[in-house]
Amino acid sequence: MDHIQVDLADSFRRQHGCVSRHQILDAGFTSRQIERRVASGLFVPVGRGVYRAVSARDTVEARLWAGHLEVPGSVVSHRSAASWFGFAEPPDRPELSIPMSARHAPAGCVVHRRRIDLAQRTITVDGLRLVRPEVTVFELAAYLSDTAFTLLVDRYLGGSRPRLDRLIEWFARVCGRGRAGTLRSRRELERRIGGDIAESRLERRFLDVIDACDLERPMLQWIPPWDPGIRVDAAFVDARLLIELDGQAFHSATSTFEIDRRRDQVAAAHGWMTLRFTWANLRDEPDSAIAVIRSALVTRTRLGAGK
Repeated sequence: MDHIQVDLADSFRRQHGCVSRHQILDAGFTSRQIERRVASGLFVPVGRGVYRAVSARDTVEARLWAGHLEVPGSVVSHRSAASWFGFAEPPDRPELSIPMSARHAPAGCVVHRRRIDLAQRTITVDGLRLVRPEVTVFELAAYLSDTAFTLLVDRYLGGSRPRLDRLIEWFARVCGRGRAGTLRSRRELERRIGGDIAESRLERRFLDVIDACDLERPMLQWIPPWDPGIRVDAAFVDARLLIELDGQAFHSATSTFEIDRRRDQVAAAHGWMTLRFTWANLRDEPDSAIAVIRSALVTRTRLGAGK
C-alpha cells in the first residue's frame, strides 16, 4: 500500500476511500507527492481537491464524502441525510446543503444553497456533518406526497413516543408560515397527537416545569364529575385544584374567553379552584408559576379543600 495511504488510513477508512488535498497536506505531505500519485493512478480525482484511493469502490457513500470534502461548510441533507440515519433509501445522487457564499458546487450532487446558519441544525457523525434527523424530516415534507411523507415519518418514529416529542419540538423551531412543507408537517403531526400541536407543546412545557421541582405530577386531561363532556388540562385532585393552559385561542377569541370563564365559575361552585397559565408564563417565569401552584396547594390543603 502507498505510504500516504498508510499514514492517512483512518481518514480513508472513515471517509469511504476519499481524502481531501488539505488533509494530505496537513499530514505533512507535499503537493508534488500528491501529483505523483495522481499521475501513477494511485489517487483518482473525484472533485476539486478531493481524491479517492484506486482500491476504493465508487459507492454512493464515497460520492457523498467526496462532495462533502470538496465544499467547506457543506452539510449532508435531505434524502442523503435521511438515508444515513436509516429512514429512507439512498438517492441516486448525493444531496448536500452548501453556503450561499460557496464559490462552486460539487459536480454529481444535488445541491441546496442555504442562507441560514445551519450550526444549530446539524450533528457530526464520524466526521461527517449532517442535518439533524428531525430537521431532515421537515425538509423532505416539501418534496413528498402526503402518503410518502406519512411513510417517512413512520420509518423515522419506529413507534417511539420520545421521537414524536422531538419532532414536535423541532417543528416549532424550523417550520413556519411561508416555509415549504410546513402545512403538510403540521397536518401529519396533529393527526398523530390527536389535537392541536401548539396545545401539545404547551402541555409538555407545563410538565417540564412541574418535573423540575419536587411537586408530584397532576392528573392530565382530567374529566370533572360535574361535566363528563369536558376535559381539564391538569388536576391536583386531592387539593381540588385545576390547572388550565391557555394557548393562542385564549388571547384571540372572545367566545373562548367567555366559555373558559363560565367553566371556572362552575368549577368554583363545586369547590374547585382554577389556575390559568400561558406559554409566556411557563417560558419566562417558571419559578413564579411553581410558586403560585405550591402556595395554592398549601392553602387549599390547610383549608381542607379535599374533604
